[in-house]
Amino acid sequence: MQEIYAEFIRAKQQCNEPVAGITQASLAERLRGTVSKLRDSNQGKQIDFGVVIKDGRVVLKPVVKA
Repeated sequence: MQEIYAEFIRAKQQCNEPVAGITQASLAERLRGTVSKLRDSNQGKQIDFGVVIKDGRVVLKPVVKA
């Protein structure tokens, strides 16, 4: 979690997006919600996240692994 948080914050700063109010705990909670939704349709698979820049904005992209 620390690694994805650091990468996310670094990318947001590079894109001049605000980072105030983004804590590791808030990001973890958001990711847990996404994982629970994805687990329903991808049972038994590992779900990781990657930081990507899409249309000039930083987003966390879920990656489902077999």
